[in-house]
This record gives sequence, C-alpha cells and structure tokens, in this order.
Amino acid sequence: MKVVVAIDGSEHTTLIIQNLKALAPMEDILLLHALQVPQLAYPGTGMSIGHEFSKHAEEALREDGTRILEDVALQLPDDLGPIHQRLELGHPAEVILSISEREKPDLIIVGSRGLGVIREQALGSVSHRVMTHTPCSTLVVKGKNDSFQNVLVPIEHKTDAEHIVSFLSTHPFRGKVHLTFLHVIPFAQPVLPVGALIPESMRKNLIEDSEQFTNEIATRLSAVGYATSTIVRSGAPSIVIHEEARRLGANLIVMERQKKDTLNRFLLGSVSHSVTHHGTYSVLLLK
Repeated sequence: MKVVVAIDGSEHTTLIIQNLKALAPMEDILLLHALQVPQLAYPGTGMSIGHEFSKHAEEALREDGTRILEDVALQLPDDLGPIHQRLELGHPAEVILSISEREKPDLIIVGSRGLGVIREQALGSVSHRVMTHTPCSTLVVKGKNDSFQNVLVPIEHKTDAEHIVSFLSTHPFRGKVHLTFLHVIPFAQPVLPVGALIPESMRKNLIEDSEQFTNEIATRLSAVGYATSTIVRSGAPSIVIHEEARRLGANLIVMERQKKDTLNRFLLGSVSHSVTHHGTYSVLLLK
C-alpha cells in the first residue's frame, strides 16, 4: 500500500504518528508538508519590501518544515516501510489533492482540526476537502491510537461490503483486531417515512436478512484471522453508528464513502461525512 501522510507540526501530527504505528508495513510512505508563505498586502510597504518579507518567510518555513518532517520520520517504526519526505508550496488541501493526482497513492492520512460545523462551512477544512475530492481512500485521524484493536465496520449493501472485505483481507493493521460489523436498517428516513408503511412481518424478514448478511461477512473475515461480531439495528444510520462506536469504545471506523447524487446529498446528507465530522474516533473512508 502506498500512503501519503500530510503533517503540519501541530498537536495533530502526534496523533498521526500514533495512528501510523497501528498500521502494518507499507510499500511506500510519503511524508508531506505544505508551506503557506504569507504575503504583505499593504500598498505602503512597497513591492521590494513585500518580496523580501516573503523570501525570508519562505526560508524560515522551509527550515521549520524540514525539521518537522525529519522529526516525524525518526518517530516511525523501522519496519513501517520506505519513507520519503517532501515540502510543497501552497494551500494544504490543494497540495494534498495535487499530490494524490500525481502519485496515485492507495491512502491519504490527514489530521482533523476539529472545526465546529459553522466554522467548517465558513472556512472549510483540509480534511473535509481531501476526503470529498481525493480519488483514493482517506484516513482522518482523531483518536490517540497506537493500535486498532476495536474496529467498527458499518456495511450498507453487498457492494460496499465486498470492497471492505477486500481491503481488510490484506491485514492493513498491526496486532490483534476485533471487527464489529454493523448494518443499520433505515426504517424511517427523514424525507420518506418508509418505516410507517412496513408491516411487522416484513420488518422481521428484513432483520433476518440483515443478520444473515452481516454474519456471512463476519464469517469470511473470521476465516482470515480476525475476531468478529455483528450488530443489526434500525434507525438513522449516522446516529446509530455514533451510538455503537461510543458504546463499543471503537478505536477506528472503517466504511465506504458513498457517492450520492446532488438531490440525495441535499435531502439526506452524507452518512460518511456525518460520522467523520461529529465523532471523536479516527475514520477510514474507502473508495
């Protein structure tokens, strides 16, 4: 697995280092640090002064960025894989997305600044832009994890389940991992109250089918060495996922990032985005 790890030297870098230690050895690791060089925008300063200011600021930022990259590289396990370091000029989100287009990594790892909903909508967030627009999978780091012993895996249908099974079968994590597969039956959606129209006999069949579905997936992962369990619940998917993650004390949530058309995204929102932005645990979104 080829991985791009975006680091900025903040406290989130420490969390990223811890989460990296929970991953199995990789094919290639690119440590990426983006430099945003400040510009003087005051007419009275003159162009030459502004140029000198930016020049000195860039030199200082490059020196600091090099130190950050080298410090992170020294803290990673020796067997994690070949590590490369890179400094790039530009806004962090744009730099990460550009690198993902050029390098074609399997996974991008970013921290979460924990912006509130209003601030995120007004200012944007690096993690949100990356997970929305990158062509590869994304690990958004929040929790203090140096192992992923307890992983919650929400599965919606057979297609996303197959993708998740394929990924987990590569054993991307270190140590012993317990997988809890969760399937949520949305009996009542915010826009269309289907649940009110479903007779009890049909509800029972839906639950039985869902239990068979999750058990089959769990059995396949048990066969390749995982400890597994299953949960089937009804309700609003994002709410149920949050509730089960808290109840289980999950270190990580692994789920597929579903593409929805514009109307569905407006009406129902995105479950993966809700889970990522409103939880306190790391989230791995597969594409």
